Amino acid sequence: MTISDVTLDDSYDWDYDSCYSQEISLTQEKEIDPLLNSDKSFAQRVQLISEKNKVGSFLVDSRVLVKGPSDFARVLAANHWELKRDGANWWGRFDVCVCVSSVALGLVGIMVAPWAALAGAVSGVAMGVLASWNYKNGKLAQNQLDKWNRHPAQDVVDLRANTYDRGFFYCLDHNLKGSYGTISPHNILHPNEVTWLYEQSFENMMKDVTIQMRRLSVSPSEKREWIEQFVATNPLSLKAISYAYASQHPKGQILEAWSTSFNAYKQDVSMVQNHFSAKSAQIRNEAKRKLDNLQEQRKLALALPDTFKWMSDDQAKQARNEQFQAQGASLSERENARRSYQRTLRQNENLCKVAQAPINMYYNKCEEEVRQWEGEKLEIINQEKNIAMAPYFTPALDLFAGAYESWKQDYSRQIEGVLTEESLPPPFSTSLGRWLKVLLGLKNMSILHRDEMQKTLQNCC
Repeated sequence: MTISDVTLDDSYDWDYDSCYSQEISLTQEKEIDPLLNSDKSFAQRVQLISEKNKVGSFLVDSRVLVKGPSDFARVLAANHWELKRDGANWWGRFDVCVCVSSVALGLVGIMVAPWAALAGAVSGVAMGVLASWNYKNGKLAQNQLDKWNRHPAQDVVDLRANTYDRGFFYCLDHNLKGSYGTISPHNILHPNEVTWLYEQSFENMMKDVTIQMRRLSVSPSEKREWIEQFVATNPLSLKAISYAYASQHPKGQILEAWSTSFNAYKQDVSMVQNHFSAKSAQIRNEAKRKLDNLQEQRKLALALPDTFKWMSDDQAKQARNEQFQAQGASLSERENARRSYQRTLRQNENLCKVAQAPINMYYNKCEEEVRQWEGEKLEIINQEKNIAMAPYFTPALDLFAGAYESWKQDYSRQIEGVLTEESLPPPFSTSLGRWLKVLLGLKNMSILHRDEMQKTLQNCC
């Protein structure tokens, strides 16, 4: 049963999950401008279009049509669940009071009659169960009330605001691009809004590239961090281009050609990253193996004082038992034997701790040395990674700048039908080969990594 099937006279439980039905679709205006101001209030962004049979149609930002429970239906449901919540809470408090009173009367009845205490205990347990049941019902009613009080268009409003705040890749990761003529929870943004967000991300990336080009000095670590971010979220990825532009879109066709070069660049960067990730994993595994061995050696070393303590405790226990079982032993002698046994246990415990203290200090120092060794090795690998990835910095700037120039200038030429092969990007391997030669000249690179770069150079050039 849906909410549209419920009448005012129906005895309906107003379960949110059973009768709540939301439909999200896009308006038919395909040439709509992007929403440049998403800071408006909820009342300014959501407009009631129609309300019929407890179903309301709401227009969000004049772009997305949301159908769900009307305001009138939500008021009815809220009143229903408020009564249930208040009733459950009242009976819950009443049950708690009766439960406490029954327990108190049962305690008093112990001194009068056992049957009165038993009756009080049974009554207290029963009322406690009822109080727990009413508390659960009140919590469920409050949960239903919270759901019904939330406007059906609230999720759409929040998603649209988050997408405009976080940008295109948030839309891509959550698949918020809508489709005309469909009803889907993914109908959050119009396709042209997605295209606008993509182009904004392209412009922002170009601004960042321009800033990097103007910097006089960039450290290897800064280059590596920028390259990793450049590869992770880049508008030149084929997935981003195909998501932003429709099939056969002129701008999309231009960028798809550059996407091939970007993918080649990304593969080369991934090769370097994977190489150093493997080296880092090897160091971490070696450190873990050493720490595990130290833990085993520690256990064996600590077991010896424990063994002596156990043997001494056992001897003290036997001596105490012999004195207890001796014929004619007085109470004072037995008490002295017991005290002597307790004193011996404490002495053995202290001696064991004293014996184990230098052992723990030694192995703590060994473990600290292993962790220090691990940190130093990882730092060396990180520095090698920075040096190895630094030469990829300038090709990335050149690649994106070339793509941006084609995206801006060659679009009109393609519309006119005069786009030639000269406008397409060169194979990235040509640029990569030039920078790999610089890379191979670095003396700080390891022999293994240098051999891998030579193989890559032969394949690219």
